[in-house]
Amino acid sequence: MAPLPAEPVQFLLGDEVPMLRAAVLEPPDTVTLTCGRCEVTWRGRPAAPCWSCGAEGRRPSGTVLVVE
Repeated sequence: MAPLPAEPVQFLLGDEVPMLRAAVLEPPDTVTLTCGRCEVTWRGRPAAPCWSCGAEGRRPSGTVLVVE
């Protein structure tokens, strides 16, 4: 008889994928910013320059809902 493994063996079936959880650590003053010139969005400190064109980043004022 073969010895039993020290830890149980797990088998993945079909689409099961192990989930890895990681914490993303950001500085406490990090916000979502948008560029009015080139319309990119990123996370950074208030008024940080755009990573694409260098314009001043702005906090989005909110979501605009458009109804037909």
